[in-house]
Amino acid sequence: MSEHILTSNHPAPDTLQYYIDAFLLKHRAERHSLKTLKYYETNLSRFQWFLAQHGYSTQLADITPTHIRAFLLYAQEAEAGRWGTDAGRHADKLSPFSVHAFARCLRAFWRWASDEADLSRNPFSNVAMPKIPNQWKVEAFTDAEIKELFRAIERMESPFMVA
Repeated sequence: MSEHILTSNHPAPDTLQYYIDAFLLKHRAERHSLKTLKYYETNLSRFQWFLAQHGYSTQLADITPTHIRAFLLYAQEAEAGRWGTDAGRHADKLSPFSVHAFARCLRAFWRWASDEADLSRNPFSNVAMPKIPNQWKVEAFTDAEIKELFRAIERMESPFMVA
């Protein structure tokens, strides 16, 4: 966990790192769980790594919706070498749910940072959330299955089971 708490070696106030640290400090002060703090720190650090790795500015005011979309696309498509390592899970393609988690993290960060930094625009406001597959495939019972279910209940001898 990043331990920058307004020390003399704290990043410059116009940088992404400064606002990541301030965002984490806000969540620590609100006593959010360590798991939540780690989630934000890891995902935001990966976003910052992506910007620096691809030669983009890490000045808060320079980050645009295009940078965010490029990061989300990188998260969707990159396999080997993602986040600068080929080890372990970093060599596998991310699931749509993981990419969506990155987007949720960035959306929360930019909502907060836009107010905190008094930005004239929120760069995430024009970014669409990545689609995730619908996991809710509900199969309705047929009329015959419903009738059989009620007949089975009527045959029950235990009032507890009927209830």
